[in-house]
Amino acid sequence: SLNLLTYDKTPDDVMYVLLEETRRAVHDLQQTMGSDLPVSVCSADELLQQASAYPGFDVFYEAAKQASFVALQEGSSTYVEETIHLLEQILDFTGMTAPMAVVAFAPPCYPAADSLSFPTPAFTDLLEKIPTLMDVRFDRYFNGVSDCSYCCVDPDFDESMVEKNLLLWGKAYPFDLDSLKKLQIPFLLLGPWGKDLHEGTERVHIDSVSRKLPHILDAIISYVGRE
Repeated sequence: SLNLLTYDKTPDDVMYVLLEETRRAVHDLQQTMGSDLPVSVCSADELLQQASAYPGFDVFYEAAKQASFVALQEGSSTYVEETIHLLEQILDFTGMTAPMAVVAFAPPCYPAADSLSFPTPAFTDLLEKIPTLMDVRFDRYFNGVSDCSYCCVDPDFDESMVEKNLLLWGKAYPFDLDSLKKLQIPFLLLGPWGKDLHEGTERVHIDSVSRKLPHILDAIISYVGRE
C-alpha cells in the first residue's frame, strides 16, 4: 500500500496514474524475468463488475463487507488490511487464478482543500492582517491535504470514482460528502515546527510549541474576537 498526496488531482486522475504506473511496473517485471505470461491490470471497480456476474456474489460480498466492519470495530484489523482481505476473498469466490494486479483505494480519504480557492472577505482580511501582528511568512506548505480537508470540500468534487474503488465505502467508512460540500469553511492550519510527522520518532521544536505558537494563536484569536 502507499499514501498519495492528491494536491489538485481528482480521484479519476489518481486512478489513471495508478493504473498506468501499475501497467508499467508489470511490464518492467516481465521484461526482467523474461516472462511472456499475461498479467491483467484492473481497478477494484472493474474486478467487482466481473465478479458480479457470478451467481450469489452479491450476498457473499455483503457478508464479507459486514465481517470487515466488525473487524474494524473490534480494532483487530486496519483499513488497508481489510481492503486487501476483501480483494482476496473476491478472487477466491470467483475462482480467478490468472496473474492479476488490482488497484483499489483504502481509507482514510482526505479530499484536497485550499481556502484560497474560495476566499471570503473576512478570511482575506485576516490573511492581510496577520503579517502586521507578527513576523510571519506565508508558504504554500503541504498544499491540498490537511486535517482541515473536511472543512471545504470542492462543491464540484465527484466522488463516484472513490465510491466504486474504495471497497469499505459505506458502513465501514461512512463519508457524507454532500453535507461536507455545504460547509465551505475557510481555514488556517497552525502547528509547531517539527520532524517525522506521524512516525514513532516524531518530535516538535520546544520553542515553537511553547512560545511561538501560543503567541500566534493569541494574536489571531484576539483579532478575530475584535472583528
